Amino acid sequence: MTEQPKVRTPEEIEALKKEWLANPIWDIEDIEGFEAHYEELKAYHDQVRAERNEKHRQSEQMRIEKIMLATGMGYGDRETLLSLRTFAEIEDQVSVQDRYIGNVSNQHEIIHLELMQAQV
Repeated sequence: MTEQPKVRTPEEIEALKKEWLANPIWDIEDIEGFEAHYEELKAYHDQVRAERNEKHRQSEQMRIEKIMLATGMGYGDRETLLSLRTFAEIEDQVSVQDRYIGNVSNQHEIIHLELMQAQV
């Protein structure tokens, strides 16, 4: 006899969706224990993917328009326009990298200190 998939509460489903949105690298519809909700979760996954794709497309279009305005280039090769960066974008990327490197460095110092204290 085969077991029927467990029906989850709306709260459990919402909690799963919230967790998945924070890190959507797995297929929410395939999560063990939620088999009874496959169709609902698959539709949700597809909806979120479509929304993110549209947001990404709009963001790219805004970048293209900004680059065209800054460079005086016409609407030529989409990939070329998307590969160009403004000074502000480059500065933002450098700032993000600096923060990341600083965070990693701080973590390294904390770990080193904890190891030193553990040896005492």
